[in-house]
Amino acid sequence: MTNLIKVNLAIWKINPTLIEANRAFTQQYIFPLNTISMKEEFLNIPLVKNEQDHQYEILIEGSKAFITYRESASQITLLHTEVEDALQGQGASTAVIEKTLESIESSGKKLNPLCPLVVAYIKRHPEWKRIVSDNTTSLD
Repeated sequence: MTNLIKVNLAIWKINPTLIEANRAFTQQYIFPLNTISMKEEFLNIPLVKNEQDHQYEILIEGSKAFITYRESASQITLLHTEVEDALQGQGASTAVIEKTLESIESSGKKLNPLCPLVVAYIKRHPEWKRIVSDNTTSLD
């Protein structure tokens, strides 16, 4: 943990009135603490955008976690998240969702989340609403 994050966490504990201001500053300028919740062992696993099968994929010890998608010129719609049996309960779905959201944000496209798991993730991590398309109703 970096010293800057330690300082931020210390401020939160010392002065609760600064929590929201500090959280907003931290998320916008320093490090989005709530954005990364995947397990550390998944951090260095690359995300593959498989355009032939329309899937964002991660491969872990020979097993795959993936999200199917549709893509237009300005938007990516996430349809379904699936994790192979060998990865069930290990946090692979969180990892593939976070990596996919990061990829979509990097692309500059907007997100239309139709997959119920992605919708639930964004509801728990509302900072990702920054990439959600304005006409999306699945988060209502």
